[in-house]
Amino acid sequence: MRYVIYIILLIIVIFIKFISESYLLQTTGSDPGAIGEFIGAVILGPLLLPAMISAIVCAFRKNKTKGCFIRGCSWVLGLVLLSSAGNALRLMSPQRYQFADTQVAITAPDGYWKMAEASKGSDAPEILFSQDLSVAVVSKRISAIHSLADINSYSQKILGDQFEPAQRCNTEHFTCAHQETTVETSVGLLKDVDYFYLTDDKETVIITVITTPEKHEQNRQAIMAMINSVRSETR
Repeated sequence: MRYVIYIILLIIVIFIKFISESYLLQTTGSDPGAIGEFIGAVILGPLLLPAMISAIVCAFRKNKTKGCFIRGCSWVLGLVLLSSAGNALRLMSPQRYQFADTQVAITAPDGYWKMAEASKGSDAPEILFSQDLSVAVVSKRISAIHSLADINSYSQKILGDQFEPAQRCNTEHFTCAHQETTVETSVGLLKDVDYFYLTDDKETVIITVITTPEKHEQNRQAIMAMINSVRSETR
């Protein structure tokens, strides 16, 4: 029976680890380092860690039996299962992130998003990006924009020939306007860029969402949900 319990616990732990660590394969494709990290976290960790801890504990016991070793592995796997399940639930739940410079917060659909903070003394913005690097979000606050006319005047100077008038959009806490364009990076990659101008009675927060063209439509609903979740932390 102890072997059955051990095998069941091992299968469940590997399954949960597979779900929570699968982003490693999605992010880097065939990168050997990421594949090795994935195999280590999903398979080698659940196999080796309980065995090592159980072996150390059994070494200090008088009765060094195989049954004692398997029971020790099962106890350790049970603890790993609780920890892995909690981590998986956190990763699959919406997470709130704050842009310190602009003092707004945004809710990402899950915990696989990361906030890249600019180093001190740097003019680079804070960037919130998805784990597969297909979506990046940047925030900027401007006090001189109060209307749709102001938005069009501001964006026309930035977009030049790619300028198209901003369109109204719906959000819960701001008056919203939206522009969409495609740009080419310095290395020749195409990126779809959405500009969301979120205006309150004082100033405007510009949320820029940069996506890969192949992921734009796929992520559109999630992007709009994130924009609707934006809250000002200064109030």
